[in-house]
Amino acid sequence: MSDGTTSATMMRVACSFAEDLARFPQRGLRSDRLSVYEQWSLSWAEALGNETRRGLEVLRSGESVEGARRFAAGHGRHGSASDL
Repeated sequence: MSDGTTSATMMRVACSFAEDLARFPQRGLRSDRLSVYEQWSLSWAEALGNETRRGLEVLRSGESVEGARRFAAGHGRHGSASDL
């Protein structure tokens, strides 16, 4: 923090970012996170297959359709996560 930013400021920014992430559909976020962790022991082809499998699981859950419906209704536009 050599730029003069205080730890309290950094904590507020980090908490605000975490709150924004928590507003997004969780199944997709968690699937992406898990895929990142799983990829390290996999070949390129295996990692792509794993990402595809996990992505299809999210699509089958209906979360993506619900998110698209909400977006079409005007939620989450212009980089705002406040109304997700």
